[in-house]
Amino acid sequence: MPDVVLVYPPMRGVDHFEHLGIPYLASFLRSKGLSVQIVDAQLEGWKPKRAAEEISKIPARIIGVTVPFQEYALEVLNFITTLKRSTGAHLVIGGIFPSFAYREILESFPAVDTVVIGEGEETLYELSKAILEGKDWRDVKGIAYVEDGQVRVTQTRSSIRNLDSLPFPARDHLPRIYEKTNLSSMITSRGCYASCTFCSVVPFYSQFGPKVRLRSPENVVDELEELVKGYKVENVVFCDANFTISKERAARIAEEILRRKIKVRYAIESRVTEVDEELFKLLKESGLRRVFLGLESGSQTMLDRFRKGVTVQQNLKALETMAKLDLYVSPGFIMFDDETTLDEVIENLRFVRLAKRIMSAKIRPIDITNKMLPLAGTEYERKLKEKGKYEGDVFDFRYKMNDPVVAFLYHFSVTFSKFLYAAKKLFPGSRLNWDELWMRDQTSSN
Repeated sequence: MPDVVLVYPPMRGVDHFEHLGIPYLASFLRSKGLSVQIVDAQLEGWKPKRAAEEISKIPARIIGVTVPFQEYALEVLNFITTLKRSTGAHLVIGGIFPSFAYREILESFPAVDTVVIGEGEETLYELSKAILEGKDWRDVKGIAYVEDGQVRVTQTRSSIRNLDSLPFPARDHLPRIYEKTNLSSMITSRGCYASCTFCSVVPFYSQFGPKVRLRSPENVVDELEELVKGYKVENVVFCDANFTISKERAARIAEEILRRKIKVRYAIESRVTEVDEELFKLLKESGLRRVFLGLESGSQTMLDRFRKGVTVQQNLKALETMAKLDLYVSPGFIMFDDETTLDEVIENLRFVRLAKRIMSAKIRPIDITNKMLPLAGTEYERKLKEKGKYEGDVFDFRYKMNDPVVAFLYHFSVTFSKFLYAAKKLFPGSRLNWDELWMRDQTSSN
């Protein structure tokens, strides 16, 4: 019988990948002597009712559920409510969104016994140990819960300073996930130094310690080598908010991969300000094939409003470097926010056309329907609330656009995009999935 069951919940419409939150928690708890079973309902293809039935059969006293995306939080919390009806286990949730919205969650969903606020490894271990030993768990640092009808919050827990001290994430389901996706995931850092108004990463991590913590190059490549040699992995996605946050460290990781002669293809995320031709040439030599590039906009006024700290020219220069090095680009792009003007829409469309011309077939199609989301904890959410423009709540977050013409263009583009998606589902072609191209490009493979 496991002490703890950790659950990746069912979510409709979410593409499955190797999500590392649960595996990190599992490996940490196991390193402390607890037995842990990981249940990946998404991988199993279970719907919420079936998932709840299967999980309730496991006689564990603690069940932890991750809430990885705010857009799907309501669906996950309804699943937890269903699960609670059939189990007497203590139900605990965690993630960036619950850390900001714990009050709304606890007041609306009594099935949730505890919310972990901040990083989960040490908090979940102490909470589980107290519950298993029959001790009072209400003083564990870094949690929120309801007592006597009131939401209680315990003392803040500091983040783990030395990421190298953490055991590598548990890879219980990697063979099955890799068989489906041909991808494995890694994280080499936590946090980011930037101050983008739409991002919840920095507000989350800066509450509990440094905005950025980095694993050492040797520790990173040790895990990469384990994946390649132990699990026969060939393709890895580094899920850091910004892999190149330290150019020197990124270069050392590449050099260590080359020194150990590890054959791997990998993808990273980067800000355009870190795109340096010599660095990315070295990264490509070590296996880099795709870069998620945070362009966000082709309008300078929008970039300034988003507090990106970059220029349109820097965006274009980064794309030119990617094209010169023959690397694939997945662009981050936000077409609309509440203040978007018609001139900015036109600037963005011109930029999209220019980006396509620069990158040719090696840029993922830019989604021109993307609208900035007021995610919990972000500066953008706070500003919308201050301006009285935030509508709904954390489970149904929305706002109105200032310009009615821009609002019409947004809704039209979304409707048309949904129509095209439905048509493609009805009449599927044989084209290779774009995301597979960077892995299958024979001209640039190791």
